[in-house]
Formats: sequence, structure tokens, C-alpha cells
Amino acid sequence: MVITINKRTIVPTLIIALAFSRTIKSMTTWVYPFLMMFVFLIGFALYLVKYGIDFSDSRTNNAFEVIKYGFTPYLLIFVYSMIINVVNNNPSANYARTAGSSFSAMIVPWIIAAIIFLYEDDAINLVCNGLLLEYVVEILVGISGVGVSALFEHIKDPLNTYESIFEVHDIGFALFLFLIYYLLHDANSHKCKIIMLVFVEYLIMKRIALVGMFISLFAYGLLCLINKSKERISYRVIFYALFIVACAYLFFIANPDFKNLMMNAGIYNRFLLVDAMSQYYKFSLGFWGQGYGFVSLVIPNASIAGVQGIAALHNDILKDYIELGFIGFFLIYYYLFVHMPMKIFGTIKSKNVKILIALMIYLLVTLFTDNVFEYIAFMGAFMVILASLKIEDEEFPV
Repeated sequence: MVITINKRTIVPTLIIALAFSRTIKSMTTWVYPFLMMFVFLIGFALYLVKYGIDFSDSRTNNAFEVIKYGFTPYLLIFVYSMIINVVNNNPSANYARTAGSSFSAMIVPWIIAAIIFLYEDDAINLVCNGLLLEYVVEILVGISGVGVSALFEHIKDPLNTYESIFEVHDIGFALFLFLIYYLLHDANSHKCKIIMLVFVEYLIMKRIALVGMFISLFAYGLLCLINKSKERISYRVIFYALFIVACAYLFFIANPDFKNLMMNAGIYNRFLLVDAMSQYYKFSLGFWGQGYGFVSLVIPNASIAGVQGIAALHNDILKDYIELGFIGFFLIYYYLFVHMPMKIFGTIKSKNVKILIALMIYLLVTLFTDNVFEYIAFMGAFMVILASLKIEDEEFPV
């Protein structure tokens, strides 16, 4: 196992690491990551100004496809939410939160498109290495505060010792995406990176992400058993099945069985949190939603006995339903789990479609109990991997 360093990516890797620094962000502002990564957009823009936009160039096409698939839905969500704010006569805080949340979501695909355009094949390793480097720095920062012995205690018991110091939500969920990708894509060529990712994920210990990864790997194994002549129809059925599961989950959480499941899983507070939000939505075709960003406004004031300092709903599916309403939710999730992957899989080879499905399954599982759509590291990782799968097929067509 040999670790090679691509000199071309050293500086951009450092930029990614600095952009996602939890330490620096805590001392500055929520827009700090975007300000750091704006350098990629500047490089992208300067190139286009100098040479123009040439859609016959695959590099340009790949960059703008990331923008098309990642930016467009959030632009529509922003417009829809602003209309909802007007119709509901919401206070100014709702408008500001909608604008802020939408900006975060809309700028990520532009940044990833710029990275794809500027670095192509190296883009996926660049983003992964940047996130890994940032977590290594977080380990060092943690050690400086609690000592080396704390790290060893955490290694012995990652769930009950220094979890608040060594657990980094957004990076943890994002790095699982890369781990799944490297395990399924070409594990023999990435042994060192896989070992590093496994160790880092052990320290971060996101249980739902771990469950999601194992389910996705198991699903990939089953996909490999499908007869080649039945692959295309099978893939289509799977995409629709993922969409149906996401929708069915909405109705399941309103069922008493959900309460029992949460209690048995030791996360009863999650049920109390979901139950507290029931006043803001109803399962009806006429429910139009509260507007994007609404949940983050009301969740800190949620009245839940025994639960302090609530920061998030930890349930992206319910959050999206509350904010987008009945029709908005179903349209966006259909786009995410059916329309977009079916458009992509029509252009990539069979193995990469299987990897795509594995990643979609992992995404769905994490949506059940967390807010991964709000993590720019996660969404950036997801987009760069999907774009890389497509780029690879263009360079090495079957």
C-alpha cells in the first residue's frame, strides 16, 4: 500500500479542509465555508470568461449537469417557499430563514461543479482528502483540550466517553459516502484510504450511518445477482421502491408502532421531538407546507420534557414534508429518487449504476433520523461522487 500525493491537488485539498473546519466556523459565521470555497467559483468563472462556454466539451457538460440536477430543485423550492411565506403572511424571520437555507443549498452544486470542471478525475479524491484532513485537525484540537489519554479512552468506547469532542456530524455522514464508493468501486487501489476512513468513522461513530452503509453494501451484493438481461427494468423498479419507502415512512411515524420502535432503539427522545412537531402539519392533499427553513425556526422552542438544547428535528423526511407540503414533498422526492437517478443511470455502465443505487439507499436510511440535506459536506460529497461516476464512463465507455 503506497500513499501518493498529487501536487496539483495539495492547495485545493487544504482549501476544502479549511472550509469545513468546525473550529474556525465556530469562531466566525455560518457563511464561512462558502467564503472559503468561493475561490473555486472564481477559477471556474475566470476560465469561462476567457474561453467561453463550450457545451461540446465534456468537462463543461459535466459541470453544468451538476448545476442542473443540484441547483434547479432548490431554486424551485426557494420560489415556492417565498410564495408560501406571502400566502401565510409569515413574519420577516421566515423570509430570512428561507433565503439563508436556500442559499446554502443552491451554492453547493455551483461549488462542486467548479471543482469538477477544474480537477475532473481528481475531484472525488480532492474532496475526500480535504474532509479527512479537516477531521485529523479536529482530533488534534480535541487532544489539545482533553489530552491524548482522552483519545485512547474514546477509541475504547466511542459511544460513552468523549463523543461530543470527536463526533462531527456532517463530515461523518459525508465520509461514509466515500467509504461506500471506494469499497465498491476499486477497493484494491484504495486500501490505505479505506483503512483511514474506517478508523475515522469508528471515532465519529454515527450509528444510523453505519446501519445505512451495511444495508447499502448488502443491497449491492444482491444487485450483482440480477440477470444482465433484467438489469434495466430492475433498476427502475428499485428507484421507484426507494421513493415509495420514503413516502411510506411519513405515514409510519404517525403510527403508535413508531413510538415502540424508538423506545426499543433507545432513542425515545427522537419520537418526542417528532410528536411535538405534529401541530405544524397534517397528512392532506391541501397541506401546502410552512416554507423552506421553517422547522429550524420553531425547533429551538419545541416544548419537550427532558430534552434540552434542541438544534434539529433529526428527521429530514418529516422536515421536508412540513416545509414543502404534500405536493411539494412528493414532487421533490420523486425528482431525487426517481427522475434524477434514472436520467443518470441511462448514461453510465452497470457497475456504476449499482454503486449509485447503493449510495441512494444509504441516503434514504440516513434521512430517517438525521438532517443530512442540511450538511453541505454531505451534499457536496454526494454530488461529486455521482459526477465522478459519470465522468469515468465517458473516459472508459463499455
